Amino acid sequence: MDSYTKSAEKMLERSTLVEVAQDTLEDEIRFLEGELAAAGEMAGARRARLAAKIEDVRHRLRALYEETERMDRGFAVLTEYQRDLLEKFIIHRNKDCVEELAEIHQKERSALYRDRKKALETFTLAVYGAL
Repeated sequence: MDSYTKSAEKMLERSTLVEVAQDTLEDEIRFLEGELAAAGEMAGARRARLAAKIEDVRHRLRALYEETERMDRGFAVLTEYQRDLLEKFIIHRNKDCVEELAEIHQKERSALYRDRKKALETFTLAVYGAL
């Protein structure tokens, strides 16, 4: 597996964490903005620290949004079957996913693994433009 494909797989593995982090950072921004508003005429140094903290959190949030956009671009080119494979094999890492997928899609294990590899390659190409 080459570096682009490994990067794509790692991106998929952490996709759930990225969603949670986005929610957390959005909450943090709302909290900090409330603190800044409540600070009113407080000392300029505290207001400056709060403003800098808000900007830092916004920067991190933008990076997560960009990663989500890349994932969305990758998923957009996949079939429903391919998305299902990547979600169960990589994102959710279900213990019994092979048996479950074999039953749902009426495929042999070897075909599922082959199709998983192809789905990951397609996703990688859509995200990075390279394999």
